[in-house]
Amino acid sequence: MEQNGPQEPEQNDSEERTKKKVLMLGLGGSGKSSILQAIQMNHMKVADGEMTPEPTEGFHSHPCTILLSVGGSEKMRKYWADFIQDCDILVYVVDAASDGESLKLAGEELQHILDDPGLDSVPLILLANKQDLNDAQKPHDVLEALHLKPESLENRLVHEIGTEVRHDNEAIGLGSFETILAEL
Repeated sequence: MEQNGPQEPEQNDSEERTKKKVLMLGLGGSGKSSILQAIQMNHMKVADGEMTPEPTEGFHSHPCTILLSVGGSEKMRKYWADFIQDCDILVYVVDAASDGESLKLAGEELQHILDDPGLDSVPLILLANKQDLNDAQKPHDVLEALHLKPESLENRLVHEIGTEVRHDNEAIGLGSFETILAEL
């Protein structure tokens, strides 16, 4: 039987498994945009001050990842729940050098998201960002300072990674982050 019009390409199970929806959240000023920019720049090279794609020699395959970063201002946080549907991995960015009140607020906001039943078994990657600052806490200390309910973390993989993105766009810790993303 002949069909008219364009046809959707068929996707096999292995293609479907490689696609991941990664949701990146965090309070305003935590460094989400800097991290995204550093990830993009890591896959590019600079020639004469201009960003150019790395050439592919031979064969290159990369799983498709959709990385959504949602603003962290008070106005935007009320919309976070709208983005969690079909989320495969939750990345939460925290300014590891922030004061106690900011960490408390970051913990409250993360707890609110983790309480959503749609995220029950979704892995959490905590990026304790700004590790280059003198008063930055280590990733595990940041996780503890968020005072999350233990039951929120019991049935999920939790990865804590210290990151920093310097003004020259040199990024520390993002290799570990990308490795974990690829493994999940």
